[in-house]
Amino acid sequence: MREVWIVSGRLAQVVPAFGKWSMALLAATYVASGIAAPTPKADVVPPLPFAAQVCLTCHEPDQVGKFIAAGKPLVRHSQFAELQDSVHVDLDCTDCHVDRELLPPVGAERQSKQAREFTIAMSENCRDCHKQEAKKGDGSIHAARLRDQQLLAPVCADCHTAHSVNRKVVEGDACLACHNEALGLHAKWLPNTRRHLEAVACAVCHAPAGKPMVVLALVDRGTRKQVAHGAGAQDYGEQLAKVDAAGDGIDPVELRALLALVNADAKLPPVGLRGRMELMVPSDEHGLADNTKALRLCASCHVSRADAFQRVALSYIDADGKRVRYPAQREVLTSIYSIDSLREFYVVGGTRIELLDLVLLMAVCGGIAMPIGHQLIRRLIVGQGKSQQSSEDHQAKK
Repeated sequence: MREVWIVSGRLAQVVPAFGKWSMALLAATYVASGIAAPTPKADVVPPLPFAAQVCLTCHEPDQVGKFIAAGKPLVRHSQFAELQDSVHVDLDCTDCHVDRELLPPVGAERQSKQAREFTIAMSENCRDCHKQEAKKGDGSIHAARLRDQQLLAPVCADCHTAHSVNRKVVEGDACLACHNEALGLHAKWLPNTRRHLEAVACAVCHAPAGKPMVVLALVDRGTRKQVAHGAGAQDYGEQLAKVDAAGDGIDPVELRALLALVNADAKLPPVGLRGRMELMVPSDEHGLADNTKALRLCASCHVSRADAFQRVALSYIDADGKRVRYPAQREVLTSIYSIDSLREFYVVGGTRIELLDLVLLMAVCGGIAMPIGHQLIRRLIVGQGKSQQSSEDHQAKK
């Protein structure tokens, strides 16, 4: 009802004759629309809030709101489809645009800042809801550069976009969209650079305060994109709970059972795994440090029982579009049953099947023992033969 009061007041200024009846008429319309509106289905995105619908009567591509900056018109618009698919679909425009009223001031022209200044100022509003992320971001190299008046340093909307904020994790790192020189710079010292940038999130090395872990995502084997629950798709949360009846995390045998279960229907695209190293607490990615503090020690990962491989999770996208991590036991990376996971996430020196190491050790020891044993047995037999021959010769002389 907050929006009804605001719109009523503004309309009363625009049309004085509307006067005292504005609140009653708008309230009646608001209630009637709620009664007449059909109950939304579970899989249908709910309609935008009332205030947002009012804003979109002007801020649509065909009726853009025009603002003036440096004598040139700047287009400010937000497409309905972007907001409908956004994680912020339940918010009103004025929840973020706190300095805006629902209707323009009567007889006045609105002035806007330069585009970059406007983006930086608007990103400050994110703090109202995302306090922890903002606190971590304040200690980042991006925030430090912004405080040094480097206005092109990234703010919230540069990585997350302003209106189409989505729960699904971006395929690959958002970092590479701006840091396109990263591949060349890393190639100067990092072997197999492209594979590292694909399998290791940038923040794992560039946000050293966070704890890394291995995330095995359920993906379409053909497209390599993460599979999502939806029409014609499977309920992966239900299937995970089914194979992990004890609720103690997916073990190697249960992981094989899960892949068999999700691939039981031949009509659906085959599902596999894609391994990637990420931070255990995703919000720690906001605390990016400068290059001098970045992790460069190969032994952090390429060593048996590395700390990062002690934390493992399976990942899928639920019906709400949210990326879910389901706990898994670390043995899914080191068991003889872990062929499926190691096919997609094998780290030299890090993810090792210990049983195969034992078999290899036995084979090496056996290979060494066989010629040594052969020589020992040969000497024993030859020695015994000579001793017997000597005894027979001695008997013959007598």
